Amino acid sequence: MTNTFHPDSKGYKALAKGYMRQANGDWKLEEVSWLTDIVPAGGFISTVNDLVLWDQQWHNGKLLKKETYELMIAKKENVIRQHPVFGLTEYGYGLTVRNTDNLLRL
Repeated sequence: MTNTFHPDSKGYKALAKGYMRQANGDWKLEEVSWLTDIVPAGGFISTVNDLVLWDQQWHNGKLLKKETYELMIAKKENVIRQHPVFGLTEYGYGLTVRNTDNLLRL
């Protein structure tokens, strides 16, 4: 993973700019610096290729023992909160776990 980094570690010269939809439906260039004012989810910036590599390694037993991985993705009893976006959310060890339509979503 050569294109994944924390926002504080590099200058962000080649990153896309963000846009926000306005109340009237128009799009406006976002003036907030997401990299310095608001940390991205997870705190890291990555490319699609690096994320695919991470996902393959993580889900195919290259980063964790199978037993540890199973603990992470299993819902824990009474570990539920009201998430502001996703509603009632259940958790494994540090992961949100949603199992709807027979699809596991982490």
